[in-house]
Amino acid sequence: MNNNQIIYNLKVGKTIQVFTMDLKTGEKTQLTSGEYNNRDGSFSRDGKYIAFASNRENPKKQNKHIYVMKADGTELIQITQGETDESDPAWGIMACFFLVLMLKRTIISGKLR
Repeated sequence: MNNNQIIYNLKVGKTIQVFTMDLKTGEKTQLTSGEYNNRDGSFSRDGKYIAFASNRENPKKQNKHIYVMKADGTELIQITQGETDESDPAWGIMACFFLVLMLKRTIISGKLR
């Protein structure tokens, strides 16, 4: 939550996108778009930035990476890359640091391990 805004995910067509909603006015704003899934948005402590997970690097894969953008949806920067699956970014006390849940998936004989 950022002052009077909440951040949430919503399915739009076949993809999941990040939205904010102003709690006073009820105004909803879609911050992400495209043919990939964007989710797990988290406001920075100062409310200026949002970190989120997305498979935009390769929409055919389910691996997500962490991106940061301004709270208005502009100035997108990719933070993580590689074969791991990152999600649920959470900002630390200082706005320049955050925690990320990283999962490494290994498929052996068709089973996820």
